[in-house]
Parts: sequence; structure tokens; C-alpha cells
Amino acid sequence: MKGAFLPLLFSFYITDRHSDEGNIATMHAFVDMIDLRNTGFVDALRMFLQAFRLPGEAQKIDRFMLKFAERYIEGNTQTPFANAGELSPPAVAYLMLMTG
Repeated sequence: MKGAFLPLLFSFYITDRHSDEGNIATMHAFVDMIDLRNTGFVDALRMFLQAFRLPGEAQKIDRFMLKFAERYIEGNTQTPFANAGELSPPAVAYLMLMTG
């Protein structure tokens, strides 16, 4: 994802239209394109959040943050978090601190 161009229209598509399985799969494929390997937690989260516009609904934000956590754990084996379930709540908390 580094150096790649993401059209704004696609960004709106993945954030607003992911209520069915096909659209969720599209969002997952998009997140899987983001390279978070060997990146610190805060820098990875910032990179992730700059790639698109988050939706306004809490359940949708939670889906994005859980996918971020999965992707982060996948690329950073030395992280103190054992799995995505442990990383997702701190990621959401950091997001809330930075936007509140």
C-alpha cells in the first residue's frame, strides 16, 4: 500500500457499503493490501486510518479495527499482543482518544 494511490470513490465504497458478505470481503481485501510489517503500533494505526474514511456507525468501526488488529498481528510477530482480540480494544481506545 505504501506509495499506492487510492481513489476517493473506492474509499467511500468500502466505508459506507459493507453490510453484506461481499462488501465485507472487499473491505478485508483492501485492508490486506496495507503493509503494516515491522511498524510500531501507533504508526501502523495512523497509516491504516489515513488510507480511508471511517464509517460513522460503531459496529462498522469495530469491524475495521478488528481487521486492522488481525493485519497488524500478522505482520508484527514480536508484538506483546497474543492475538487480534487483545489488540482491538487498545486500538479502539487510541482512536477514541485521538478523535474525541
